[in-house]
Amino acid sequence: MKKVIITIGREFGSGGREIGMKLAEKLNIPFYDKEIIFHTAENSNIETSIVERYDEQHSFPVFSSSNVFDIYQMPMSDRVYIAQADTIRSLAEKGSCVIVGRCADSILSECP
Repeated sequence: MKKVIITIGREFGSGGREIGMKLAEKLNIPFYDKEIIFHTAENSNIETSIVERYDEQHSFPVFSSSNVFDIYQMPMSDRVYIAQADTIRSLAEKGSCVIVGRCADSILSECP
């Protein structure tokens, strides 16, 4: 089967989570929504409660520094966004999936 990445942008109460779950089940591929919070926390060493606090806050940081330690001087909202973006890219690289929210469409459109 060809790799398929489906992103669903949605607003609270729109049913995006339910639609995504049904679609993933029908296609027999992984589904990610709030699970991204836990993957992000685990992979970035940022506490789950902090990731939850900044979850889905639309921050688009501009990171252009040669010093990798500058990330620790960034606002936490930017650090969480970068960590979630890395998690989303990693999940998409693994194979087909449905991802709900978290700017996944914008994040993945940046991928080559």
